[in-house]
Amino acid sequence: MECFEPKYQIGQKIWHKTPDSEQGIIIDIIYYVNTQQIKYCVAIGFNNEVWCLEKELSDEKIII
Repeated sequence: MECFEPKYQIGQKIWHKTPDSEQGIIIDIIYYVNTQQIKYCVAIGFNNEVWCLEKELSDEKIII
């Protein structure tokens, strides 16, 4: 079985690659062996969480 190395870590501050997105914090990471994709659970507020693929996230805020 292959080992995976996530780009982001739990507790790291992150932004979605959409203009003016809110800052979130990674609270969970899942690796899917069959598709070799990594998904991150990002908390963007109290009781407000979203799952994102690695390619959807950025460690810098995107402003247009």
